[in-house]
Amino acid sequence: MKCNIFKTILFILIISILFIPLIGCNIFSPIIGKWQDNQEQEIVEFTSGGNVIIESKGYIVTGSYELIGDDIVKLTFDNLAGDFISAFGMDTFKYTISGDTMILQSGGTTSTYYRHGSTNTTAINTSTSTSTTKNSSYKTTTVISTNINTPFTVRTLGISLSFGEIDSKYAIVVRLQSTNLATTYTNYDVTLYENGNYRDYSSFSTDNEIGFKTVYFPVTEEEAEYYNTNFQQLDLINIFTIEVKAKTEYFFTKNIFINTTEDPVFNGYCIYVDLKPTLFTTPNTEYIVELYENGLYRDSSYFSTKSSISSDSFYYIYFACSEEEYQLYHLQYDLRNIFNIQISQK
Repeated sequence: MKCNIFKTILFILIISILFIPLIGCNIFSPIIGKWQDNQEQEIVEFTSGGNVIIESKGYIVTGSYELIGDDIVKLTFDNLAGDFISAFGMDTFKYTISGDTMILQSGGTTSTYYRHGSTNTTAINTSTSTSTTKNSSYKTTTVISTNINTPFTVRTLGISLSFGEIDSKYAIVVRLQSTNLATTYTNYDVTLYENGNYRDYSSFSTDNEIGFKTVYFPVTEEEAEYYNTNFQQLDLINIFTIEVKAKTEYFFTKNIFINTTEDPVFNGYCIYVDLKPTLFTTPNTEYIVELYENGLYRDSSYFSTKSSISSDSFYYIYFACSEEEYQLYHLQYDLRNIFNIQISQK
């Protein structure tokens, strides 16, 4: 039985929450134009500007393409979906064009497309809308928020497979886009509300970059089936709402690791805690740092911030450890799964 290539790509893209087109270069090739798959009721367009547009069953998915040699085309889709497509080996195809017929081959599968409007094509419904059919397996709604008074706004929201990102097989997948209020090295709380009532909580860290973040909230298989059967696509954003706030923490724990030291106080070995200031760090202030190991209190230290704090500021806090701990942990660059800290003003 025929395995349609673009149908597979469309499925991966929809459940990966995107719809961000990329800019391509101007090219000329017989592949340029609209191509139709009669069996799958699908139209794929390669533009002269290097973009690819897939229209199928009410969805439009966009990306870019690059011609490699005379018979290879490589597709590119942004963010999370692009990773999935590459993992499935569905981003590079060999194509053969003869008259109004194009054959695409990838991963042992072959699909046949006809130039749109030729005598080989049949009339199909190419209308697109913001809603899906009632029986659609997965739904995603694109919501570009105009509210810039929050560090992150909801770009897309949908219910899909979790792809192992959380323990639950199915998830509410929220794609967040940063605003000009987002900052690096900051922890953020994400609260999910269902019909105005609290449902779940998650968090993420921006580390040294901001941009897009994907947050997963678990749902049961029954819930996923219920929402995808009984609600249209745009209904989801009215049912589920998201609130993102910066955590009121004085410092962001960038890293915790064990290494050697020449400081005689620590007998040659110590635990290093790498701290970055947050929005709530104040200059000329003394802070107490408590170190916990597997949830149990272990040690404490203190330090003072400088008179001026910038995005490049950082602070190393040191705690004593044994040679045995060094031998056990020194090859691990990040020990935040074992050690954690709590910081308060002195």
